[in-house]
Amino acid sequence: MPANISLPDSARHALTALMGQLPPDVPTSLDPANSLHRDAITAALNAAGRDATRYPALHGATAGGHQPDHLVIADMGQDTQARATAMVLHAANGPTLLQGGTLFVSNSKTGELLAAGANSNVQEGFMPVSTDTANAKPPTGDEMSVLAIHHSVTPDHQVRFTAIANTARAGLKGIGPDNINVSLPTQTPKNGRWLIIAVGRKPLWIKNVDADYWYTEPDNVEGSPYLIVPFAGTCQMPYQVKGTAGSPIAGAVYSSVIYFVTSSTQTVNLYTPAATVAAKIILTNPNLITWNFPYDQKSYKDTGSLVYNPQALVNEKISYFFFKFTVPIQSPPMPDQPFTVCSVNTPGDKSPNCKIIPNVMFWWHCLDEKTQVTMAGGNKLALAEIDNSHRVVTDLKGGTLGVEATTTGMHTGQQSQRGADAVYRLQTKSGFELIGSGLHAIVTTDGLCALCDLKPDAQVITERGPDAVASCQAITWQGRLVNLKLGNEQDAISADTIGTYFANGILVGDHLAMHRDRRRIHMEVDNSRNGVPAALKTDYASAVSDIQY
Repeated sequence: MPANISLPDSARHALTALMGQLPPDVPTSLDPANSLHRDAITAALNAAGRDATRYPALHGATAGGHQPDHLVIADMGQDTQARATAMVLHAANGPTLLQGGTLFVSNSKTGELLAAGANSNVQEGFMPVSTDTANAKPPTGDEMSVLAIHHSVTPDHQVRFTAIANTARAGLKGIGPDNINVSLPTQTPKNGRWLIIAVGRKPLWIKNVDADYWYTEPDNVEGSPYLIVPFAGTCQMPYQVKGTAGSPIAGAVYSSVIYFVTSSTQTVNLYTPAATVAAKIILTNPNLITWNFPYDQKSYKDTGSLVYNPQALVNEKISYFFFKFTVPIQSPPMPDQPFTVCSVNTPGDKSPNCKIIPNVMFWWHCLDEKTQVTMAGGNKLALAEIDNSHRVVTDLKGGTLGVEATTTGMHTGQQSQRGADAVYRLQTKSGFELIGSGLHAIVTTDGLCALCDLKPDAQVITERGPDAVASCQAITWQGRLVNLKLGNEQDAISADTIGTYFANGILVGDHLAMHRDRRRIHMEVDNSRNGVPAALKTDYASAVSDIQY
């Protein structure tokens, strides 16, 4: 957003008029053919510097009537310095080449702009937007309004515009910064960045010393496991809650999702029944709320933790956890008070009603545990023998990286399977061979390629140089699969560094390699692998340059 967050009167009137038509807290599709919608869309685009020169395709959009994208107001209120603040999460409901959003907080009666923010993203389908703290003002009057207008553009040039709005009492007491306490999941992950949850583990073989949590599955549901998250904590409310101490809170509303970042973000809903969720959130005393979904290492069928619907390819994604509490309170300025626990962080100050926790990653696919890895000293060790005291060779030039963590799990594959769920045997014409799950990253002369997508004669990198694929076929197999996470605290690496190692002499990626490679390619506007149509190149380049976080 421009440093000066003032708006022309015409833009302010257009945004205020749209606010008057939107149902509270409900994502609503906007149609550029509707003059009211079009004026508000144009005001939002221009406020963020998205003019017709930089975004010709976006300004030329005429499509309307689509299903709205998933927008949620994750935070709204005043920060610890009494400035207006808000944060909105945007998950696209279909394939997305680029997306963006503009967020406004204003005085509900006068329309005075109190805070604003904008963000963009490409080919991920998920984007947070928060207000700019440096230019935010304290609320004036009794109420402040939050309005977000977002857009998504598909590879075939279809445009979706979605808006969401709500109001908040400026004088409502905020929950103190230390009043929301989350004890599960841990706030200090073992690897320092993400909460690692290993799902689908066999009860008789647990080796997840580098995971923060692990859960067993008797049937080891391999392709699309249920996602399980332990969740426990308390919240000291500023007002007395309507209800009976020692009992669940009648009339409270709870909602929760996990966001998986893909080109079309998966919004993974709770599998745990709503009644079960509500029964475990207790009013301990008139002002204290307690919830307990304990960590018990059990299957999705009988765990006390939160369970979300099955999700495929989970090990390739960093996910975002969101849980919203809306609690009825006694004699307040408003009938209820929301607060959220959210793993999506953005720059700027949040309100004390928003508790930020680390992001979550689920572990799944790997290589055969007997695979020999070339170590920094020149010797070789089986994957199952490697721990975070080791360093591995990462390229033909002799570069090395430390092992930060290992991922392990049982896997079964059938010869009839294909894709991510299958187990493949790769053989090169010079005699190199390895076994791994379908999504394991293999380094080729053209970049990374999933094992399941390798074709005969493709050139893979081996410790002797490029070598042609002789065959890469699904096989019937059962056993332990292991992978590495490379780049420990001693290694000066960027977030986009792609970790690789030699597995049975073939150069492969570590567990985040495919994710980081895709992200690198997406940031290179002219990369032929981006798949950006000529008509959208200008919009795409502008979106890349407008990514804030």
